[in-house]
Amino acid sequence: MGALDSTLGSMLIATATNLWFFGLASYQYGLYFRTRKWFFLLDRGESSDKRENWRQVTNDRLPLKATVVVLCALDCTNSALALYTTYYYLVSGFANLATLNTVLWAIPAVILFINASSGITHFFFSWRIFQLTRSHYIFGALLVLQVATVSVGIVTGVHALQVNSFAAYSVVSNILTSWLSLQAAVDILLSALLIWIFRISRTGICSTNAVLNRMMRGALQTGVISSAFSIGYLLSFVLAPGNLIWMVFGYCLGRIYSITLMDTLICRHELKEKLANSHSGGINHSPDAFQLQPSASQGVIRIHTQVQQETDVDPSTLDGKYGC
Repeated sequence: MGALDSTLGSMLIATATNLWFFGLASYQYGLYFRTRKWFFLLDRGESSDKRENWRQVTNDRLPLKATVVVLCALDCTNSALALYTTYYYLVSGFANLATLNTVLWAIPAVILFINASSGITHFFFSWRIFQLTRSHYIFGALLVLQVATVSVGIVTGVHALQVNSFAAYSVVSNILTSWLSLQAAVDILLSALLIWIFRISRTGICSTNAVLNRMMRGALQTGVISSAFSIGYLLSFVLAPGNLIWMVFGYCLGRIYSITLMDTLICRHELKEKLANSHSGGINHSPDAFQLQPSASQGVIRIHTQVQQETDVDPSTLDGKYGC
């Protein structure tokens, strides 16, 4: 193994891995923005039901669209900084030991971008939980944890920006440990709450259970993958601060949050089709059959089911009730 394998080699691997995740996130962004106007491009021969289904999927509110735009901008900027950092060390500072030991400002700036992406994603899923439970206590507790996490993340980023050399970069170890620990805890908590909510909402209706199973899978992925990268970032930085292996996790962590949020948004059409295709033989379920009804007195989540004869299916309540 060469002398630079664990430093510049790790940086190169981190940049390449980040670009792979950025490519996946870019595909999701493109798919999202394409479907915002896709129903205008449908063939004139398509049925009115299919046109209306696409219209419901693309009718997002302005705050949600703005959230996607901000995440896309964060990912583009973060990936550009990663490329710039790699070029700076591998090309501009090649064979210059003084340059190789200097911490470029773009490296600690990644912490601030990760903090922004995770904060947006955490708030999005907290809002989903509030829409499902209507519990101000749970929502308030989650907001307190998120404010604490974002605040510690800002302090970590600002503190890291003041470090000038890799030899002294380990001084941010304590504050970085606190930030990543809080972030992983919030990831796991949000995932556990969503899985619990979807699990107790299961009914005897196969189509509803299929949708809830898909949502539980997404919630599990959100908590497991993001927390795994946070823990990997933490352990690699604490155990081997002299190496740059931690950059592999740090560069990709922001993309992980974006991918999990975008997966939640993009899957809405798939879930609507599952509900629509499950109705056959003229027996359909009203849209109210899939709404979670919180009890005002006890805060217990209940499912109201209603079966009736209908000719049209409008599963648009997924957007409002499941936070999609």
